[in-house]
Amino acid sequence: MRRLSIALLSGLTLLCMLIAGLCLAILRTATNAQLYSAGFAACADTQAMNVPASQYDAIAQALSRYFAGKADTPQAQILKGGALASAFNEKELQHLSDVRRLFQSLRALGLILMIAVSALMLTACALAWRSRLTARTLARTVLLGWAGAMVLIGAVALLAAVAFNSLFVLLHRLLFSNELWLMDPQTDLIILLMPESFFVLLSAQLGWLMLRFFWPLGLILAALLYLSFKPMKSGEPT
Repeated sequence: MRRLSIALLSGLTLLCMLIAGLCLAILRTATNAQLYSAGFAACADTQAMNVPASQYDAIAQALSRYFAGKADTPQAQILKGGALASAFNEKELQHLSDVRRLFQSLRALGLILMIAVSALMLTACALAWRSRLTARTLARTVLLGWAGAMVLIGAVALLAAVAFNSLFVLLHRLLFSNELWLMDPQTDLIILLMPESFFVLLSAQLGWLMLRFFWPLGLILAALLYLSFKPMKSGEPT
């Protein structure tokens, strides 16, 4: 019974760790001005609003500082048609405010989950110690949970690759209580800066960050499992 409890605790710990890692990866992506600039350069087409590519860095800096909580507004003064003007209109500012509130919620959720991970790990270790489980058993149990997390990441990545637009729309409808995210390329600069291809690039970066976060954990667990391996004796618990 204790071994089952440890397995369940390990699975719950990895699930919390996965969600916390996702929150942190999203926040890191959302506050990366260089990533915004590169994405704009690769995907944006702002000629319809007479905004030259030379203004992308200023917009990227304004967005990253705003989402990081270092600025009170995402507004930037840029050149439009050769004249100095505000980058975003009121509708865009309202939507960006909604996005920042979402990021603030993710930051709080990530912190809560990391505290939960610490508590769950301590509980699992205490149960393992009382049950006299071997390091091999612990490593094997957690390694299986890690493999499940990797499969989940892969499944989400595959879904995003096959039906990115549908998933993108669904997430917006779930996360926002209004339709300010529905932009007009004739009047809203943000849709010209961030077409679907831009979010594909950001999603790829997000997936890479998640892999960087979880692969070292898997290698550590695999090493622990290998080092703890020894010939089994008859009747030895596994």
